[in-house]
Amino acid sequence: MTHNESSANCEGLEQTHDQNQGQQTLNLLGNLQNPESLKQLKNLIGGFSTDDIVNLLKGVQEVYQDLANNNAFLRDENQRLQSENDTLKAKILNINEGRESSMRNTTPQVAPGPITVDGQDEYELNNITACRLFQGKLQYKAGWVGYPPDDTWYPARDFKNSPYAIQTYHENNPDGPRPPKRLGEWRRCFEKEETDQEHSDDDDPAEA
Repeated sequence: MTHNESSANCEGLEQTHDQNQGQQTLNLLGNLQNPESLKQLKNLIGGFSTDDIVNLLKGVQEVYQDLANNNAFLRDENQRLQSENDTLKAKILNINEGRESSMRNTTPQVAPGPITVDGQDEYELNNITACRLFQGKLQYKAGWVGYPPDDTWYPARDFKNSPYAIQTYHENNPDGPRPPKRLGEWRRCFEKEETDQEHSDDDDPAEA
């Protein structure tokens, strides 16, 4: 046997000895309730009293217990977050399905066309939305059935076939301009299913 081979064998024996000693130490750590195990562990470690070893091992056990508790907490927290994530996904899916169903079941609304009154096209009035005096004449804004908001100002005479809509607006807005001067005549013609003729004062407000 050469010198190198002898050295290698010695190193192998030392590694085997260290591994055996480490395994023996682990076995003793697992059986600390046995006084004989404490004595053997003391001989292996050396230089420490039995109380020192016990205190040291208690500290190690507390650290491992803390780690175990933290791992359990992280596992529970991960499960909770996963559950919340699954719930959120389900809610989003339901919302999207509801929107798709609503879009499929919604019939596009088509704005109604005008009706012809005395040879003129007229649209169905929903309500009067605003009133003003412009150069001394009454003007109104209106909402039309089936149409988006209309920002146009119309002369009062355009609403002579809707006298009660005009009357309702002014009753609800008493601090605004006074109603049309000929509103009473418009009501009379409406009830008789007649159309009032054009007059120069159709857009004038009633006198105070």
